[in-house]
Amino acid sequence: MLNTKIIYIFIFFLSLLHSCKKDDSVQQKELQDDHIQFSISINGSNNDLSLGSKLALSSPGNRTDFNTQFTTGDSIGVFAVLTGQPLANSGNLIHNIKITYDGTKWESNVKWPEGYPNLDFYAYYPYDPQMTNPNNYKFVVKSDQSDNNNHAASDLMSAKSVNIGAVSVVTLNFTHLLSLMQVELPATSSKGNKPDPRLEIILNKLQNTSVFNLSENELTTNPTVSTSIRPYRLEQPGSASFNDTYTYRALIPAQTLPANQDLVMMNQGFASKVSKQKNTLQMTTGKSYRFSVDDFPSDNISTVFIKAGTFLMGNLDPNALGFQGGPAHWVKLTKDFCMTKYEITISQYAEFLNAIGVRAPQDGLVMLQGKVLYNNVNNESTLPIYDMAANKYTTTPGFENYPMNLLYYDSAKAYATWVGGKLPTEAQWEYAARAGSTTPFYFGTQQEVLTNYAWISENSNYKAHAVGQKIPNAWGLYDMYGNVAEITDDKNTDSNTIDPYPTISTEDSPLIDPLNQSGSAFIIRGGSFISTKSTANSYLRSAVVSGSANYNVGFRVIFEK
Repeated sequence: MLNTKIIYIFIFFLSLLHSCKKDDSVQQKELQDDHIQFSISINGSNNDLSLGSKLALSSPGNRTDFNTQFTTGDSIGVFAVLTGQPLANSGNLIHNIKITYDGTKWESNVKWPEGYPNLDFYAYYPYDPQMTNPNNYKFVVKSDQSDNNNHAASDLMSAKSVNIGAVSVVTLNFTHLLSLMQVELPATSSKGNKPDPRLEIILNKLQNTSVFNLSENELTTNPTVSTSIRPYRLEQPGSASFNDTYTYRALIPAQTLPANQDLVMMNQGFASKVSKQKNTLQMTTGKSYRFSVDDFPSDNISTVFIKAGTFLMGNLDPNALGFQGGPAHWVKLTKDFCMTKYEITISQYAEFLNAIGVRAPQDGLVMLQGKVLYNNVNNESTLPIYDMAANKYTTTPGFENYPMNLLYYDSAKAYATWVGGKLPTEAQWEYAARAGSTTPFYFGTQQEVLTNYAWISENSNYKAHAVGQKIPNAWGLYDMYGNVAEITDDKNTDSNTIDPYPTISTEDSPLIDPLNQSGSAFIIRGGSFISTKSTANSYLRSAVVSGSANYNVGFRVIFEK
């Protein structure tokens, strides 16, 4: 009997032990079913802009605020592998799972892979569902960061946490992989004027494309790809500092900014100004850089902003010859640009001569580095003249706003380079002249009203006139026809016969940013004050030998975005 009781007690304890083991198994299973908890932060605690140890994702309060924090809706991508194993291109235990911040915590749907006790975690921001290969991911910053969402989405951060056990909270401490540019403008210009609410900042020629290797935490920038970037303005409407400070930020891959690069373009209304990078600067990952611009645009050089697009260029007549704009062909311009509202004037060119230190004319020839800019022997009233007493170039009173003329191709290009711009290509010139029209004239087909829009032989008395007196086109450009013909950056075989356009294209397969630089002559467009009603329109073409200058030829400048 006693033995029987002992047996029952033994059986009871075995049953109890079995029950306990079953409970442990259930507990382990429940642990495996739980979502992984994440503790996420951003590295750095220094707000000193000069040190740049922190970059801003959330909207900063002022230009010295570099606190970093995630905001509601921000998402990261998470990868995980068995501890000690390399992060693979695909098929990792956890592969690009999205984790989103709800404003207080990170919502995780990630479960611990059953049977793997310790893992190495890799994470990046911002989340991209297209990141299929974490070791070879193409990352491109936004070209328009003027919206804070785009600005934040242009950041790139990464984090790594190794040998994490199944019962632990995964801690991820992110670091920045890009650089930040901060452009600061004064509240007033040197003339006491305030910035216009329409002030637009463009950052030029910045490398924006890179390849990211998450496992190595390396970002390799592609130096052959660059773009213009619209930065984010810190002072938003309604803020206390909106009318007092002007601060702009853009996130870009670390790169070298060469000396004399046209870095900051400012457009205010129809006025533009370009600020150059003074010295070569090697930007470093995770650092911020301050660029102070001394002034914003004045009314010295007015421009019109022109959005890139596709258009039918040339003469629609299928029999049109080269000088008549034939054959018509489709062209796509890929870059926005600003074009000077008026033809470059005599006073503007005089300012250029003085700024670069051109000396007094010798035998009537105005020279720059051994090249003739223009000959003013018989045209002193309508060209810059040298004031021996003042030791500078000036303009005959009353002719300040007349178009500069008697220019060579190199003369016009030298000025364009000085102001940080370039000469327009033929395609850019015609696209701007048409202003969206498809007719011979930007105002239609009525040749008899051309004198309302242009100085031509019929109303000019065979002389140039002050710019901006006639009706502009729909985009606000004056004197696109008549007054002085305008130099473009395209070349031609010679000045006698105009080469036809070389390629016929279609709307679905247009020519991309065409430019012809072979030949001994340069193309001029728009006609002049000696043109007739039939020789000044959007598509007719002419050419001048590069070594000669005509009294009815001038130019404009463009600033590409």
